[in-house]
Amino acid sequence: MKKKLLMLSLLCSLVRANNFTGHTYLAIRPAFTSDFPEKVSFFRNPIKKFGDNLNYAFQVVPLGGQTTNAGDLAEYFSFCNKRCLKVAADGAQDFSVDPRARDVNSFHFNIVGGDNNFESCVCFKPRQSFAGAGFEYQQYLGCDSIWWFDISAPILWVKNDMNLCETVSQELGGDVPSTSAKNMTEAFSGQKPFVNTVDGEQVAADVWHFGKICGPQSKTRLGDIEVKVGYDWANCDEYYVRSYVGMVAPTSNKPNAEFMFEPVAGNGAHWGVMSGGYAGVKLWECNDEHVVWANFAANGRYLFKNTQKRSFDIKGKPWSRYMAVFASAEDAANNILSSGINLFTRAVEVTPRTQFNLNAALTYDRCNWAGELGYNIYAKQVEKVKIKDCSDKCNIIAFEAPAFPDVDGSFTSANVINRAVTIGEDFELCQMPYKEALALTCCDLDIMSGTSPCALTNILYATGGYDWNMCNCYPALLAVGGSYEFAPENSAVNRWMVWGKWTVAW
Repeated sequence: MKKKLLMLSLLCSLVRANNFTGHTYLAIRPAFTSDFPEKVSFFRNPIKKFGDNLNYAFQVVPLGGQTTNAGDLAEYFSFCNKRCLKVAADGAQDFSVDPRARDVNSFHFNIVGGDNNFESCVCFKPRQSFAGAGFEYQQYLGCDSIWWFDISAPILWVKNDMNLCETVSQELGGDVPSTSAKNMTEAFSGQKPFVNTVDGEQVAADVWHFGKICGPQSKTRLGDIEVKVGYDWANCDEYYVRSYVGMVAPTSNKPNAEFMFEPVAGNGAHWGVMSGGYAGVKLWECNDEHVVWANFAANGRYLFKNTQKRSFDIKGKPWSRYMAVFASAEDAANNILSSGINLFTRAVEVTPRTQFNLNAALTYDRCNWAGELGYNIYAKQVEKVKIKDCSDKCNIIAFEAPAFPDVDGSFTSANVINRAVTIGEDFELCQMPYKEALALTCCDLDIMSGTSPCALTNILYATGGYDWNMCNCYPALLAVGGSYEFAPENSAVNRWMVWGKWTVAW
């Protein structure tokens, strides 16, 4: 199964010609997970490392890091592999010259009124920063036992920021109503909903509950707890082989889709089971002063389903989750508009399924100094996502609005909302009004737009330290390390990480 998963992930990485785009959620592997460099370095066989007649080992690992592939992440959350989007109203100069000049019609974000000449450029530079500390405790189950127990968990602070940057080239001119959003930055806060006229009175639609982009968002939580029971098949001076089975207990937060690129301090609150092991062989030794080992670690896990909130686009319409729609047939009859983001965000069952990583390293010990160079490969399956309230039938969730006339009886593209319209409304069919609203169902939603895809990453790392393993009471080790993780495509993040490490045995 592990070989099959690795081959499928490698194939997924090699055969795709383009990066992923138009997605609303990205699952990022949390730090201090078995058996990744920050956790496994100098701790594959910690009790044996310090000598015989010891039964307990404990490590504390302060760590931190940041993503580096902001451009790739912008393409992932944007659409058509764009890092910047041109936003324009129908009266904007560029749009009047070239109807295909805009990516987003500002009308869908309630930037309306005045001379209807708004124009801006919106760019994204998503970044994740994280810091915290991991804790791990391991002990043999009795004297001279070959069975052992291990428990670990990190405390993590995670900050995600879409880094929205907007350059407004033309503000709305003329008499602009106070209910209108002034720009895309204000619109993405979700506090400027559509205002409709009902029985002669102005009534505001609901504010955005999902899909907002409003500055950096952070979470500080206890990460997932990992518990293992292991067995030593061999553990001598020349080689060792250890294996384990275990479980993952979720203690982190669960995605709720309130913000795009929301911070999650763990694996998304999924329970899981895992198995893995460690193996090593001594390659070279000289006068008990110079020792070189080849070390290997592997971990495979299966994460079970839970219920989350995810936002979806309509099939064939990137970013249509932000388009104006009717929430009901009654609203359609009365031309009462709502933002699609509240309707196209659904409760879903998410199953991450299988993940696997393999670590290989060379360690060098000289007297009390130790160094480690290593490589790690990680692969995960695409999530399985299923909308909860549409399991038996395609329930109606919204209506796409037909074109409705202006005061003079004419139709303009800012008012035309139907199946022919996209978030940019950039083709002739947009001017063809429909006589009635068309019902949208769960079957019209693009499930993949709210699904985190398969991913493959590579990690290169180095760790160095000094140990006091001759101390009879509490032999200890102090170390520092760093890694760089990179992926062949944008379904995973590129990031650097640094860590310290204090290990003690007794």
